[in-house]
Parts: sequence; C-alpha cells; structure tokens
Amino acid sequence: MLWLSQSALTQGLIKPDVKLIPVDSGWARNSVNAVAFRKNSLVTWKDTQFIAFYDKANEVVLGKRKTGSKQWTLQRTTFIGSATDAHNSISIMVD
Repeated sequence: MLWLSQSALTQGLIKPDVKLIPVDSGWARNSVNAVAFRKNSLVTWKDTQFIAFYDKANEVVLGKRKTGSKQWTLQRTTFIGSATDAHNSISIMVD
C-alpha cells in the first residue's frame, strides 16, 4: 500500500494526530514515489485531496477523496512512466 510508514510515526517524525490512509499498491522498486525533491504528490483544494503516483505496473495513477473520508477514487491513466529512473517523479497541482 502507498502510505507513510509506521516507523516514521513511531520515530516521532509524524505528529500523533496525523491519520495514515491506505491508497493503493505503488511502484516500490526504487524511490520514484518518495524522492526528496518531489513536490506536491498530494494537494488539497477546498474539501478535496488529490494524489498522483506510479502504480506497481508503472502506470500513472490520479486519485481524489473528500477530506475526512478514507475512500479514494482512483483513475489509472494511459500514461506509462519511466519509474525505473527515480528522477521521473510525478507532481500534481490544482489550478
């Protein structure tokens, strides 16, 4: 599942009031979904959050959910990324 690690919570890197919400299986063969220079992998606009990531098949996935909800609506796109190169990270923004 794509989410923040439990160890980050136990190490005090995440505030206790932060909720971890599972999304989907993401690409995990390198750090492309979690590189330090990645900007805006999750954005919030009004009452909706949006995400973008590579799934386990290297496909670009977009998702959204209402804040407070645990249910994500995911849409796999027709875009196949080059996730094997961690420099090809995905960022998202609402305009």
